[in-house]
Amino acid sequence: MSDSFCILPYNHVSIDPTGQIRPCCNYNYQHKDFSMGDEFPNILNIQDPNNFMEGPIHTWLRKDIESNKRHKFCDRCWMSEDGGSGSYRTGWNEEFKDSKPEIKIEFLELTLGNKCNIKCRMCNPWSSSLWEEDIEKHPEINYWQTNTSNYNFKYYDTPQFNTFLDNILPTIKRINLLGGEPLIINKYYEILERIIELGRADQVSIQFNTNLLSLQDKNFNLWKKFKSVTANLSCDGIDELNEYIRYPGKWSVWIRNLKKIIEWKKELGHKLYLSIHSTLSSLTYMQMDKMYKWVYESDIEVKLPFVIYVNQPLYMNPIHLPDKIKQEGLKKQLAILNNMSLDVSSITSLLKYIVEQPRDQLQWDEFILHTKKLDAVRNQNILDYIPEFTEYWHDK
Repeated sequence: MSDSFCILPYNHVSIDPTGQIRPCCNYNYQHKDFSMGDEFPNILNIQDPNNFMEGPIHTWLRKDIESNKRHKFCDRCWMSEDGGSGSYRTGWNEEFKDSKPEIKIEFLELTLGNKCNIKCRMCNPWSSSLWEEDIEKHPEINYWQTNTSNYNFKYYDTPQFNTFLDNILPTIKRINLLGGEPLIINKYYEILERIIELGRADQVSIQFNTNLLSLQDKNFNLWKKFKSVTANLSCDGIDELNEYIRYPGKWSVWIRNLKKIIEWKKELGHKLYLSIHSTLSSLTYMQMDKMYKWVYESDIEVKLPFVIYVNQPLYMNPIHLPDKIKQEGLKKQLAILNNMSLDVSSITSLLKYIVEQPRDQLQWDEFILHTKKLDAVRNQNILDYIPEFTEYWHDK
């Protein structure tokens, strides 16, 4: 098998919030050289549901794999691997190591539109309906300069999508559900119920990312019928910092539902797998040490958060933090990480990358500008939550 092999272009479909089909969620269509956006097929426009993986991007990617060539827009995986850690590619290759590289959908990743109950600062109107509403009221915070009214965020409530599901559910082995917030979207429950009705639930693993602010009891009754359930619990800080970043979510509600899902875990055992997912951005960098410590001491079986590196929007990329801040944050994080009896290499290699990358002062200025605009709309002040920024904050 080639060094560039990836199973996903053969057995996987990833659908974005508007129904576009992409090779995977890690595929870097935001790369500065990427110019094929219009060549992502949309689930609503595909005439033959058996050919939705025959578009130019999927075909090009498989051709590169079969030529043992590193595909250009898979650079997020290459960066992780070159830094000495695993990647999205290596993880799924291991998951499907017994699968042949033939076009047969075993893994569906589904972003169910943008309906959400919070509006995280690193998020956007394609992933949060509340962001979409805020931009309509406050156009000054529209960093993306986009009009989302042109998109169909309810593509999944169509006959075309249901036909697509009918075609893939007989071979599916895993479904990852994203949002928005999947646990508040009716289609999420409909899909699980359809799999149960087909008698395939015990052969299917489900995974979803949740902000854990709306945990309905009916989830427990559905989950226990599936082969396994992975719940990735999003959290970007402790107490007030998390409320600032993941506005207007309440820490008390998050903790209450965390305790509930941990109780479910005790009953479901290894069938339910819990992990904390945290973003590493300019907003979280200085307090990630507290996050590591909190997760390590929690009742979650995975004792380190899964760290998601934020490089969009560009101004929130932590490489653009002032150099002194980068060094201070690195020192604090390593002081915690190096005292853990865990493999922390993936995080430390990422931190090394962040510290070694040259910063762009213009992007730091953008971070200040857009943070102040959002603070004004939300009646907040970042310096109340990250006082370490005070000496570098300005009014330009």
